Amino acid sequence: MALDACPGGWVERFLSLLNKFGRVFGNYTRGVLFEAFLVGLITVLALHAMGLDYAALIGVLTGAANMIPYFGPVLGGAVALVAAVFQYGNMAGPLKILVVFVVIHYIDSWILQPMIMKKAVDLNPITVTFALLCGATLGGVWGWCSRFRWRNY
Repeated sequence: MALDACPGGWVERFLSLLNKFGRVFGNYTRGVLFEAFLVGLITVLALHAMGLDYAALIGVLTGAANMIPYFGPVLGGAVALVAAVFQYGNMAGPLKILVVFVVIHYIDSWILQPMIMKKAVDLNPITVTFALLCGATLGGVWGWCSRFRWRNY
């Protein structure tokens, strides 16, 4: 329908733009999946090195949840903290797990995301980092929802 509504002189430009959008969106999706795999792998290795039971399961969950911005790291960290509380029985183990998850989150946010998105979407890492900071400043999902509330007419 959009192609039929497009004026004759703009059809080629529209198709070119549509093709480019499909390519960029596909590259972005592959980049997000690769980033989730790396975060899961790093989590598995870190938790296994700390001797936490179910490290592989928690790492896979963390990697999969990492595809959900802001919620993923919290979910993976919460599951790991609960497992650490039951396994260690004191607060030293969960505190170490919390530090590991904070470090993994910062590695993901400041190193992996800019580098992977630079390759996937062909953007400068500084641009990606700036876009991530702008998104976080605007409040992520909750900020977006609060700006576009349903209105009664």
